[in-house]
Amino acid sequence: MKSVLIDMKNHPDDYLRGHTGSHFEQRIESKLRSRRYTKILKEDFAGEAGRRAWNQIKQKVLEKTTAQPVANTTEFRQNFLMGPYGTQNYPDILPFENQFIIPFELKFSRGGATKPVWNSGLPRPNGIYIFGSAKEREITFFLGGDVISPEDARALHDHLDHVQNKTEEYNKTRMASQRYGFAAYVRKAFDQKKTINKNAITNFFTNKHKETLERNTIAEVARLSG
Repeated sequence: MKSVLIDMKNHPDDYLRGHTGSHFEQRIESKLRSRRYTKILKEDFAGEAGRRAWNQIKQKVLEKTTAQPVANTTEFRQNFLMGPYGTQNYPDILPFENQFIIPFELKFSRGGATKPVWNSGLPRPNGIYIFGSAKEREITFFLGGDVISPEDARALHDHLDHVQNKTEEYNKTRMASQRYGFAAYVRKAFDQKKTINKNAITNFFTNKHKETLERNTIAEVARLSG
């Protein structure tokens, strides 16, 4: 994965030529194959032991606020899964790198967006994010923990979880008899903006720390792959 990231940094057009998120993903998959990674499927985790390993991996990968890397307790050492938990769910790519499993999430924009769309998927501190823009002809990547600390991630999740729970209580006690079924609805979503912090960084391509974020990502992948 280290060589893929370096290639992506040096030759972004090779990855962006398709102009769609699907093509972007396919190009990265092709690069992995060219570097002798073998694609595996959920079905390769067969038998009781395989299913147990699959469930353990899933639990660790989907933790939302930890910075700890995911240990590879399987026999796979240079393999990858595409969309392991569904095409619309985190992560998009799950490489097995010797002793560790490294979640990768892909973000793509056909237009002029300079930051990813997060929706309910706040960056996970131990995940790696690749953001490409067809219009900007640029790709950048970063560690989730370099843009949000585990403490901030936990605080944001806890806050919205609390609001959702209070809303559910409110609907049960105040709207239970509402004739037409109206009720409050709170959608868990996250965004980056300058409304609160006027100095917030919301452009990942002009970010003055861009090179540092990319170097940190490459160094972390190299460490986990060793």
